[in-house]
Amino acid sequence: MRIFFNKFFVFFPVVFILGSLSLFAQKSPLTLVSPANNTQKKTWIEEGERRFLEKNYTECLHIYEHLYHKEKYFSPKMLFEMGFIYEGLGDYTNALYFLNLYYQYEPDWQLLQHIESIAQRYRLKGYNNDDQDFVFTLYYQYFDLVWGTLIVVCGLLCVYIFWYEWQGNHVPTPRKILLLFCVCVFFVSNFWLKNPPSVIIMKDQSYLMSAPSASSDVIKVINKGHKLYIGHSQDIWQEVYWENQKVYIRNTNVAKVD
Repeated sequence: MRIFFNKFFVFFPVVFILGSLSLFAQKSPLTLVSPANNTQKKTWIEEGERRFLEKNYTECLHIYEHLYHKEKYFSPKMLFEMGFIYEGLGDYTNALYFLNLYYQYEPDWQLLQHIESIAQRYRLKGYNNDDQDFVFTLYYQYFDLVWGTLIVVCGLLCVYIFWYEWQGNHVPTPRKILLLFCVCVFFVSNFWLKNPPSVIIMKDQSYLMSAPSASSDVIKVINKGHKLYIGHSQDIWQEVYWENQKVYIRNTNVAKVD
């Protein structure tokens, strides 16, 4: 049994480190959704930024909308500028949508407060910030530091444990406990410490139904702008939560914030 545990503490950390590096490259919230090697699209973004600095917001928004909706290409800065322009135009729904998207890439507590102030102005639900949001903000803001520290610490412990085992020595229990603790922190941060997925209602007179069917009962009719946490998607229906009640809304009436 002791031999089994010794091998476990030697080889499992190695697998953990390799897996961590792979997930780090794939799951960093600061990674763009679209590839950044398309010269033409990058040129369009630069042109949009130039129009934005010139305060030519109409032409800037036209370029950005084409990139986002047609080309499926964007940068975090572009999302923020779109939110800024939409807010200036009084289109609070799109302003909230793009500012929430920007937050996924550049989390900031002041940005959350600004989003909440817009929602309060129009009496929208789903934007109240609490301690949990603050924790998520800190985590995503220092995402690289957290993961980098975990990888370095686990790497050093791997070397330490491997060397001791190679020399035929007994690895002190506190070292093993520290390694397991780091592994647990990694799994918790990667699989549980996440903002719940959400959608923003994009259309007025949206029906919240009791079941994923047009023949089911109407629970509520709400207007655009509200932010709802989501569950499973079923065909053309999205499961959402309204005032702690599970309801369903058509996918065409919402936009996912992810």
